[in-house]
Amino acid sequence: MSACAGSMLNFAEHGVHLIEFGSGSSQKVRHLLDTNKNIVAYTAIDISREHLVESCARLSREYSDISVSAICADYTKEFNLPKLPFPKARKVGYFPGSSIGNFLREEAVEFLKRAGELLGPNSQMLVGIDLKKDREVLEAAYNDSQGVTAEFNLNILQRAVKELGVSIDIERFRHQSVYNQEIGRIETHILSTEVQSLDWRGKIINFDAGEKIHTENSYKYSIEEVHALASDGGYLVETSWLDEKSFFGVHLLALKE
Repeated sequence: MSACAGSMLNFAEHGVHLIEFGSGSSQKVRHLLDTNKNIVAYTAIDISREHLVESCARLSREYSDISVSAICADYTKEFNLPKLPFPKARKVGYFPGSSIGNFLREEAVEFLKRAGELLGPNSQMLVGIDLKKDREVLEAAYNDSQGVTAEFNLNILQRAVKELGVSIDIERFRHQSVYNQEIGRIETHILSTEVQSLDWRGKIINFDAGEKIHTENSYKYSIEEVHALASDGGYLVETSWLDEKSFFGVHLLALKE
């Protein structure tokens, strides 16, 4: 994004209205806001209301020449866009990172179809998609030596203890990610290191040593599969930007007429 952002949205006679699905802290979008002066409006969609309002208020102060709005919604469900500013601006959906890989393929297709219906005719999508690569590279990334992914994954147990009152010793579990090459996805688990039980509201759940909780999938795509995914979702791949190793791609998709 930082290397190629300036060439991603340099089109549209009446400007671009960027609409981000799952905006979070709205950090990645700054690359686009800084380098594409034809962006006239930005709308963030996220399910976390407090975080959403805070990040959009900050963007509004820092990018005073851009109309910033916020919509609190679950972008994986049906919802309607309210009347947005700059009706003549080209609507471009923004879905960076590699979040589309967390959907099953049929779910990813449905997401693209819903986005197209939501944004309307002549709209586009700018989507980040993690690409297929060697098993060793993928598994090293998802079992990183600094333990970043492990901390993220095991946080599920932390929340279970704090928010659900589950009685569990988190130290008896560990993070594990493996690449299923046949399906083309990273499969992330929480693995019990020993025979143990947890108590949730009087219900006892037993674990064998080595038993796993499957917490997340992350699908990887070849370039050919990116084009097929886009097509099934109602789009054509207009332009792609890849890093020098072709590990990751950002793709500008245009709705089929």
